[in-house]
Amino acid sequence: MKKFVRWVLVSALALISFGSFSQTVHAAGASDNDYVHTFKTTKLYAMKPETSNNWIPEFTEVTDRALSANTDWYTDGFRHGTEYLRGYHRVATNEWVKAEDIIYIENPDVKYPTEVSGPLYSFDFNSYKGKELNKTLPSGNWVIGSLVSLPDHTGFMQVGGNEWLKTFTEG
Repeated sequence: MKKFVRWVLVSALALISFGSFSQTVHAAGASDNDYVHTFKTTKLYAMKPETSNNWIPEFTEVTDRALSANTDWYTDGFRHGTEYLRGYHRVATNEWVKAEDIIYIENPDVKYPTEVSGPLYSFDFNSYKGKELNKTLPSGNWVIGSLVSLPDHTGFMQVGGNEWLKTFTEG
């Protein structure tokens, strides 16, 4: 009986510890909504202290660490950089990633007006790719569940369970 109880306890502890490896890492003060996904090993950057006459911050590469590929990190800040239009997302205290190097997922839960009908897509969060469905979203006001911004300046807005509109961003 003691061996059985010991086996159950060890198994439970093992399951709990394995489950902790798949958690998303929080940046300090981050909401539970917005996060970035790394699809490759991703460099980190530090923001130089801002001066009163410099509105655009400068970033320098952090050379002694990086974010592992295929990991999720909560983000709580965004800043435009001098050389990159899309800017940087904050993932920890003064640690930032370039928007070009990650996939950004936002969960705003707001209404979004569509002026024209458009094709719907399904979205796969394993491959971070969309697949066109045989459906069209009519124009009107739709509640957006999530926004996904991809490095190639395309993205998707969720309008139903796994129904998404394809978007394009400036870049």
